[in-house]
Amino acid sequence: MEFTRHEIRELVLQVLYSIDSQKDIEEKESIENILRYKYDIDDESEVTIPEYLEFLVNGVNQSKSGLDEKISTKLGKKWSIDRLPKISLIILRIGLFEILYSKDVPQKVAINEAIELAHQFSDPDDASFINAVLSNFIDD
Repeated sequence: MEFTRHEIRELVLQVLYSIDSQKDIEEKESIENILRYKYDIDDESEVTIPEYLEFLVNGVNQSKSGLDEKISTKLGKKWSIDRLPKISLIILRIGLFEILYSKDVPQKVAINEAIELAHQFSDPDDASFINAVLSNFIDD
């Protein structure tokens, strides 16, 4: 099964949301569960996990506190990490992780993809907010 990078980011968002919500689930188990459910793969079949999906899920999940620290420095005075909607925070983490650690994704593409995820899974106002926060991390 082939996935576009955008489809992988959608899956990453779903997996990270699942991990955040369930606390006791392992990364690989969550990835497999999401792939099985979304693509109707039976329990007997082996699930092939795209490399970039695993890179983003593992990277964002393991860097969560560092990403949150960086994000919190770019939030306005009225905002804190705790006040952000969970889905927006996860999108910010994915976008920032790609900006910082994904060598083959241009920074502006990472931001545009985060905005697109916000349009798909969140409120339109969140897309503008995510754009504003992530734009602070772009190299001039």
